Amino acid sequence: MLSPPAAGKTDVKITKIRHSPLPIGLKAVKSSAYGAFSRQFVNFTLESQLAKDVLEWSKDIYSPDEMYWGILNYNHAEPAPGGFLGNVSENPWLSSYSEWAFAKGSMKRCLSKFVRGVCIFSPADLPMLVRKPNFFANKFHITHQPAALHCLDQWIFNKTFSLNIIDEKMYLAYLKKRFYVKSSYSEAFKLPV
Repeated sequence: MLSPPAAGKTDVKITKIRHSPLPIGLKAVKSSAYGAFSRQFVNFTLESQLAKDVLEWSKDIYSPDEMYWGILNYNHAEPAPGGFLGNVSENPWLSSYSEWAFAKGSMKRCLSKFVRGVCIFSPADLPMLVRKPNFFANKFHITHQPAALHCLDQWIFNKTFSLNIIDEKMYLAYLKKRFYVKSSYSEAFKLPV
């Protein structure tokens, strides 16, 4: 459990006080602070008593934004609509891409520098980034090689007006893995099977 911060400070201090267990026997799951969720999942987080209880539980833990979404998304006790019931380690991250210093091979993939373990992307990283399926990339610093942001902005602008905006087959494959898409779902959304 974290001790309360002094006025105006947000220092994290480890205490010997054991944190209370999660509601209804949920398991703690660390995940990303970023997510792309269905409207039903968002409604669940706003309306469900369980989601409110998990939010209250997470108020005094380290990095609650990385725990809250994971606990609700991978919850098997009371599954959230649109939640992921598969193996956590098999869930591909689609919303945001980050290159972490501790990941195998990361020193070859980050052609810039690491700050607090996260790659700060540069123009040299752009060829790799534009091949990624993720919606967002984390992290850029406008004060560190700002051309990376400007070039990516221009690439997105140009891609917006091209005829081939996304690789539909890649995203359909992702949806099939993530949500076990059936042909009726594909037909309803006019997705190729």
